[in-house]
Amino acid sequence: PRQWAIFRQLFGQRRLMLIGDPKQAIYGFRGGDLPTYYSAAKEAGARYSLPQNFRSRGELIAGVNGLFASGPHPFVDPDLEFHPVDAGNPGVPRLVGGHRDGCQPLVLVGLEDDGSGETTRGFQGDDAKGRIRDWVVGEIANLLAHPPMLTTGDAEEPLRPKHIAVRVSQNDLAASYQQRLTEVGI
Repeated sequence: PRQWAIFRQLFGQRRLMLIGDPKQAIYGFRGGDLPTYYSAAKEAGARYSLPQNFRSRGELIAGVNGLFASGPHPFVDPDLEFHPVDAGNPGVPRLVGGHRDGCQPLVLVGLEDDGSGETTRGFQGDDAKGRIRDWVVGEIANLLAHPPMLTTGDAEEPLRPKHIAVRVSQNDLAASYQQRLTEVGI
């Protein structure tokens, strides 16, 4: 909110081009938040969307489009819209072979309960973070134990740890992932 107030005061009615992504605002990426995004978007004279994604393979983009375009309000906030995109770069690297060969590029994972038999309303907080971390680390370990080939055009090499990144929102989560990866020898 503070940044938007500063920009509004500095630029007033003069031309100002803002680039924003409400999906990043949801997670507070670089201090963004949805109310500020909505405020800036309402004041904009024109709004444009980028119709292509140049970072991801077409199969993954189709999966994400299918997931979020499946209903009229894919997000909890009904004002948050989803705009499907197309793949803009057919040369994005892909994985071929290995234990996950032929799997869908987008996989939804259900976390198992703790076996206590108690009814829960889902996992929250550190429990959810730990379960997700353990699943991600396990999946990385499986991929590296039976590495697929990473193909880019005509070039091909086995998947290695240097090809894998885990993006998290907090430093303590990064440390937790790093510790668990180290514990399993990665």
